[in-house]
Amino acid sequence: MLRFFQWAESAGYVKASPAAQLETIKAGRDLPPFRTVAEIEAIIERGGLDDAEKNELWECLYLDPAEIAELLGTVRQRARCEESFMLHAIPAYTGIRRGEILRLRWTDVDLDAGFITARSRKQSRTKRETLRRIDLHPNLQAELERWREERPTGQYVVCDTDTLEPFEKDKANRFFWQPMRATKWCLDSKKNWFKLGFHTYRHSFASNLAAAGVDQRIIDEFMGHTTEAMRRRYRHLFPNNKRAAIEKLTYRSDLVENQEN
Repeated sequence: MLRFFQWAESAGYVKASPAAQLETIKAGRDLPPFRTVAEIEAIIERGGLDDAEKNELWECLYLDPAEIAELLGTVRQRARCEESFMLHAIPAYTGIRRGEILRLRWTDVDLDAGFITARSRKQSRTKRETLRRIDLHPNLQAELERWREERPTGQYVVCDTDTLEPFEKDKANRFFWQPMRATKWCLDSKKNWFKLGFHTYRHSFASNLAAAGVDQRIIDEFMGHTTEAMRRRYRHLFPNNKRAAIEKLTYRSDLVENQEN
């Protein structure tokens, strides 16, 4: 159904998909692996894909640290309001989901101890929240300290300046997209198609920690409820890491020869 409405929107039969806000139902199969910008562009260049298939590829985008740094610089330069930059910086440095960003209160941010507490409803899909702690990167800590000084009122880290209420999803999306319009990150401004979304930072956060050799248990703790299927989606990005692991099995043939002699 989601694919149908995506096609209808791209063909101009409807102005906007009525199913845009629906959650994707995950089938009992592994999701596609995460891919780099170059990998996705190479697949698309071969041709034969419709718009929905192209968008599905971009859903699997992974960004390396240099690309994230470049993107954050673009957002900071082009953002019409400070909220846009925070909507990019927070997930880039923590990997938390859009809903967790919008629920983030200042009481969840401990700048003295250097961590934030993410409130998730994804696992149970009920009103009961689950909590997990994520250590603050020094860059994000500095941004949050500056942000708190500039916004002395309101309980939510990102909120409406007039009502002090957290952003609705649609407004958060608009603020997130705005700095990327008319840049290489935008696929179609009128249709609100972009190469990345909030989830891209989450993919990249886990992937880059894994590439840096961080213990998988720590990554799982930061991410919350990570599955083996999710881990397989980003492990393939680092063949050199796997090669280094297998090469640790050094079988000394010279020792065997000496024993035989």
